[in-house]
Amino acid sequence: MDILSVKEEFDFDFPFNMLAIKSYVQELIKMLGIDIILPEMKERDFDKLSQD
Repeated sequence: MDILSVKEEFDFDFPFNMLAIKSYVQELIKMLGIDIILPEMKERDFDKLSQD
């Protein structure tokens, strides 16, 4: 198992900037050397997430 040390805090404007999550995860994947590109997403792709 690879352990990744994150040096900066993840900060985003929930729920108005959900695409920041995709960018953050993609950067972690890249840092781990994993050859995966996350699919394209739009803000509306997050519309059905529960906010309870």
